[in-house]
Amino acid sequence: MTDNTQEKGIYVRQTYGYIYSGDLVSKAEEAVDTVTRLSDQVSDKTQTVITKAGEVETNKTAAQNACTKAFAWATQLDTPVEDGEYSAKYWALQAASIQSDWAESDATKSSYIQNKPTLISNLSDLTDVTVTSVMDGESLVYDSVNTVWQGGGIKANSSLDNLTATGKSTGAGLAMPSSTYENLTLGSSGDTYTAPANGYYWLRKSTGTSEYIIIETPSGLSSRGARPASSSDLDIYVPVKKADVITVSYTATGTTKYFRFIYAEGEV
Repeated sequence: MTDNTQEKGIYVRQTYGYIYSGDLVSKAEEAVDTVTRLSDQVSDKTQTVITKAGEVETNKTAAQNACTKAFAWATQLDTPVEDGEYSAKYWALQAASIQSDWAESDATKSSYIQNKPTLISNLSDLTDVTVTSVMDGESLVYDSVNTVWQGGGIKANSSLDNLTATGKSTGAGLAMPSSTYENLTLGSSGDTYTAPANGYYWLRKSTGTSEYIIIETPSGLSSRGARPASSSDLDIYVPVKKADVITVSYTATGTTKYFRFIYAEGEV
């Protein structure tokens, strides 16, 4: 049987009746359109993925290049990194090897020293010192009113003629015995002892009749004590300079009361 109302298609007999084949064709065409459309979409997506993959690779390469250049800027030593410029490590090593030169006057040189103080070769070059009134052998004294150092200081010449009475008394007192001393052990007659400083040796010993004690110094100065008649204590002392070696001789057999080295006042 023929369909007189449709341009295409036929009736197909099936078990329970007839279906029109034109419907199947339409469905097939729609399916083809859908597949084509999806294929185009897949193609577009695939191209997008390829493009993005290329961008990723490009970015990866750019990142690697940036890392390489950053490392070069930090550490490269043998050649400039870029445009004649060297790395930070190169300049750090250059800075570490710079020798400052006091005589360098070119401010563009790395050895140039900025803000150098002015060196002086004479006291008179100082703004707060005047030496015009200083006499031979004098020292400078500070004038707090005029805030300047000038002549007129103490002159310690060989005669000490500029010392006051107080100064002379102080100087003389430095050679006198102080209250500081060391107790020593007296050895056999003829033993020697070395003075540890400027000062005095003092020996007190009990003696019998006709016994003596003697202290002799390198200068020939000596101190002697003798008891010709009766028994009693003998005291002798002698001044010495530091490192003087003295000799103590005696026949006195009595008790040694004191054997001391007494320091001069100027030593304590």
